[in-house]
Amino acid sequence: MNLRKAIYNWLVARRDQWEFKLVTDYIEKNIDLPQSYVRRARILLARKQYEQAMRDLEKAAGIGELDYVGLKLRANCCFHLQQFERAATDAHRILEVTPDDFDLIQVYGISLCMQGHAEDAMAYHSRMIAAASPASDSHRIARAFAAYSVGKFADAMEDLTSVSNSSTLKPSDYVMLGDCHAKMGDDKTAKRYYQLAGS
Repeated sequence: MNLRKAIYNWLVARRDQWEFKLVTDYIEKNIDLPQSYVRRARILLARKQYEQAMRDLEKAAGIGELDYVGLKLRANCCFHLQQFERAATDAHRILEVTPDDFDLIQVYGISLCMQGHAEDAMAYHSRMIAAASPASDSHRIARAFAAYSVGKFADAMEDLTSVSNSSTLKPSDYVMLGDCHAKMGDDKTAKRYYQLAGS
């Protein structure tokens, strides 16, 4: 890691510590604002403290309805806590308003699959791709996961290889491509994708 990045990471960590302390002080002084709980939940989520973040989001929801940021955080917390039905519900509420949110496209699609609704996920992503969504690549990746989860490996490969901006593919997407090729008997191509995942 270069020095500039190390300094940046240190500054971000210090800012988050300061913000966490400030928000916690507000809450402890009984200044019950939903935004305070949401701000603290954002920091807790970044720290992967999902249960604590969820408690703060529930407190915020008890004071007033969650805004966009609160709903997005709760969808992500629910996803990480494997509360897939609730994650899908919150993600869908936001995607109705802002349909091009990459993270929530993934949360929504995978949450549907984890509940056994892969066909519904594929249909949703197909509609968004047909509507020429600016996030079509995200929908292709999510639809590939849904196809993969029900054994439609050729469909998953087609979606992943048709992503127009390959920089949006994560290592896990390359692993999925490798798995698809391996399941279809093409070990040589599978190995190539596994190597891409590791680089």
